[in-house]
Amino acid sequence: MRKVAVVIVALLITACGKNRQSSIPWPAVITNFERFSEAQKEQLLTAVNDLNTQAGKTVITTSEGTGFPISLKLVEPTEDTKTRAGYAILEDDKCNIEISTIVFEPGRADVIKPVLWHEIGHCVGLTHDPQQGEIMFRITSGFTTYTKEAVQRFLYTMLTSAQLL
Repeated sequence: MRKVAVVIVALLITACGKNRQSSIPWPAVITNFERFSEAQKEQLLTAVNDLNTQAGKTVITTSEGTGFPISLKLVEPTEDTKTRAGYAILEDDKCNIEISTIVFEPGRADVIKPVLWHEIGHCVGLTHDPQQGEIMFRITSGFTTYTKEAVQRFLYTMLTSAQLL
């Protein structure tokens, strides 16, 4: 039974992500916050701290140091991107995350964490999960809608892909 569980987990990891090509190790380091207000930056830092706490280790740091660089930028939605909450551009040596201003509109505080976590998942090489209710699903929900098991699956897959397990 244990061997079957290991095979299933291996298949989930393979189906949910791809191998990062970068030789830059994780934990990642946020190198800058572009265009965010101090209040928005604090909300993002809280989401980063929650990620590290729930992962049980440092996945991302905001202090100076070495690690896989991630840049965060606040963007205004356009006609083509009006429903996009976030977007990650993964390159070999860095990842750029764009967060839409729609995430910070009144009444949307519960989506900041899953949007940022989802985009960080892309930075570590994860692709979209086909299963609704997963953090890597293409449509984000409020964080309170995700089950404990969905959060644990995301953290395990992300930590594995980042080679932090």
